[in-house]
Amino acid sequence: MKRRHWIEISDERWCPRGIRNAVTDYCRFVTELSGIYNAIAPLLIQALERTGGRLVLDLGSGAGGPWIPLQPLLRKMGMDVTVCLSDHNPDVVAFERARYLSRSAIMYRAESVDATQVLSGLPGFGTNVSAFHHLDPGQARTTLADAVERGKALKF
Repeated sequence: MKRRHWIEISDERWCPRGIRNAVTDYCRFVTELSGIYNAIAPLLIQALERTGGRLVLDLGSGAGGPWIPLQPLLRKMGMDVTVCLSDHNPDVVAFERARYLSRSAIMYRAESVDATQVLSGLPGFGTNVSAFHHLDPGQARTTLADAVERGKALKF
């Protein structure tokens, strides 16, 4: 599979948290406004039905990714799921906002979560909706290999 490894200024260790949070919040705003990820709802429903999952563990959630509108869309389409947001640099303020707006249908991990090792210790149907490009080729392979080795679902 061909892929590009794109980094953002917010990926750099020296980037101040305020800038990092602004970048992820802007990405969240654009995805919410555009509704671009609504198209994945039927695919997620199929995968969740196949696996019996009702908990989605999103990796690299940034400021909540597309989940504030996507989680209720899934519910409207007959798939009631709880979403757990996670990130290497979690924005707890943004995550708490998502929890509040979703009436706790969206929850979060406040501690840093390594997307390349997460499926080994955290429950849920794994997704990486808009952050896979942050992983370098080696990390991407490790993440996919970890999912295959553990027999875990991982949707991008």
